[in-house]
Amino acid sequence: MRITLEWFATSRPSICILAPLIVLILLVRYHRVIRRSAAPVLLALLPVCAVTFGTSLYKASTQTILRDTPHANLLQNSQGPRVLWIIFDEWDQRLTFDARPAGLALPALDRLRAESLFAVHALSPADATIVSMPSLIEGRAIRHVTPIDAYTLLLEYNDGAKQRFGDEPNLFSEVRRAGMNAAAYGWYLPYCRVFANYLSDCWWEEMGTAWNSGSASFPAALLTQPRALLETARFSPFGQSLTVLKHRRTYEELLRRSIGVACNPAMQLALVHFNVPHPPYIYDRASGQMTRANSFFAYPDALALVDRTIAELRAQMEQAGTWNSVIVLLSSDHYYRSSPLVNGTRDRRVPFIVHFPGQTAPLSYEPSFDTLLTHDLILALLHSEITSAAATQDWLNRHQR
Repeated sequence: MRITLEWFATSRPSICILAPLIVLILLVRYHRVIRRSAAPVLLALLPVCAVTFGTSLYKASTQTILRDTPHANLLQNSQGPRVLWIIFDEWDQRLTFDARPAGLALPALDRLRAESLFAVHALSPADATIVSMPSLIEGRAIRHVTPIDAYTLLLEYNDGAKQRFGDEPNLFSEVRRAGMNAAAYGWYLPYCRVFANYLSDCWWEEMGTAWNSGSASFPAALLTQPRALLETARFSPFGQSLTVLKHRRTYEELLRRSIGVACNPAMQLALVHFNVPHPPYIYDRASGQMTRANSFFAYPDALALVDRTIAELRAQMEQAGTWNSVIVLLSSDHYYRSSPLVNGTRDRRVPFIVHFPGQTAPLSYEPSFDTLLTHDLILALLHSEITSAAATQDWLNRHQR
């Protein structure tokens, strides 16, 4: 059999099963050679082990605990329109609407599209979160991002200027200066570390990896560390890997907080940066459960989870009576980068949907534009400069880049 990337995507062999099998075969076949060479190799590696453990002990005893700065106080009597800005990470326009995989039903998204302004050719600022999200929040095109330390992300703009992520001006500082409350809930980027001075509420979680997905306590980490050696982010002999479990916990917390802030009239702007449909995949659309495991390719299931998220959020808002009092803006930080695995095509477009309170008719926006405009659009919405889908269409025509 010819092993290709497409073969891995469809048959999904577990590396965690194949690797031990290959090692066992090698041990049986070459056990005499391995036995003769094992002792010299182990002796040669002893100094390396001493250095490794020594370095680990030093870092464990001297490391600085990273803490988020307490967020700003809630401004009292703040008023104005309310905007719920939702970013679904790696959400693809083409695979969601134009070339939807066969058998995939997305009723909540189709319903929302049929009663909102829907952009057909919205382009993301970049193909990576670390560039796109700062670009969207700053409202400026960024050509390069350099992580300096856990607190500093240096942004270099297209005009050559440089600024740390979180420095003024940014969307949240401008909202705060206008006397309005803003909140941010997300993952991957340390929102609460860099925007705390401007946010009345905040929560974030780092991206899951093999080394940070276990327990935070040292004793429990000792138990989970051996397991981490036997699995990857997407494959595990134990079902859902530690990384998948962390991804699931992050999603569930983001959903809980999005429902809470959407029903909170004291918050004028709320950003919710969801970690789906970005892999690793956690949702099995056949069962409707968060039980997916060992999946190299399950993007259609992840799209179904996006649809389920919208349905649940909308139902909660309708029950609380806030669906018809909040402007909902849905988009993505970048397209699905592995989309060629689906049908051989990559498309830079991302969804861009704006729903106004009481809107029941669709309005399609055809021209191509960069979602970098989101920063200015949100400010215009909050200042009541735009009050309808038709006015949004006119505004985009005047400001598109």
